[in-house]
Amino acid sequence: MVINSEGFVKHSKIHEGNIAEPSTLLAIVETLKRTDKSDALNPIIVMDAGIATSENLKMLKEKNYDYLCVTRSKLKEYNLADNTKSPLQLKDNRGNLIEMRQVEKVGETDKFLHIRSAQKAVKEASMAAHFSVRFEQELNHLSQGLSKKGSTKKLEKVWERIGRIKERYPSANKHYTIDVGASNNMATKVSFARKEAAVKSTDGVYFLRTSLKEINEQTFWNIYNTLTEVEATFRILKTDLSIRPVYHQKDGSSTAHIHLGIMAYMVVNTIRYGCKRHLSPTNGDILPNYL
Repeated sequence: MVINSEGFVKHSKIHEGNIAEPSTLLAIVETLKRTDKSDALNPIIVMDAGIATSENLKMLKEKNYDYLCVTRSKLKEYNLADNTKSPLQLKDNRGNLIEMRQVEKVGETDKFLHIRSAQKAVKEASMAAHFSVRFEQELNHLSQGLSKKGSTKKLEKVWERIGRIKERYPSANKHYTIDVGASNNMATKVSFARKEAAVKSTDGVYFLRTSLKEINEQTFWNIYNTLTEVEATFRILKTDLSIRPVYHQKDGSSTAHIHLGIMAYMVVNTIRYGCKRHLSPTNGDILPNYL
């Protein structure tokens, strides 16, 4: 779908379902050229990390399209664009605090926005805790099996099983030390201890990048939210409205179903837009220069 800054659909196209998402971008851009006859402003391509490959970004630059996207990995070496400014603090749609500031990377002409979300940090911590529980359960199961008849007890084989557990839970493994007690080349006990891990400054951090040259943190964030608003609306359709997947055997039926989904999105977006304008009369004009 092609949308304007308020999330209203200007154009939509259905692609085959058996092609990789990054490969559809060129076709979308070519469609934009044919359908958007405005010479005043070029559309901004707003993408998630899945479609923002280096090849796609290069292609957009060659075709003179500006873009804004989530980076595919965290920046490792960067400098503050202005170290005299404090981070801009905002709240997301759910009231969670986020901090953002522009940063620069040597050798890159794009601008980057460093974002730290307290809620994202909590989510990452809960995911790590979940994997830690599974990691410990498998190690305990391995250790308990050493006292049972017919279980693997050879020291080499036990270490191999530990290696496979580590491969399954790499994010948990780095927080543990593991020791295997042995006698006559036979394992007798598997023990482990968790390392103390301090909260890192990189927890809950992600980055946005854009080819736009003149942009502040607030506009950076507002443009990105045109994508998150669409995603949030479809989550409402899927969960809150309990819409379940339906499988069709014919393309015509699939197309009709998808069009109904787009129509439902338009209805929900109209309601959300009206609510936002009621709560903040100027909210609908936050991106006048990027329509």
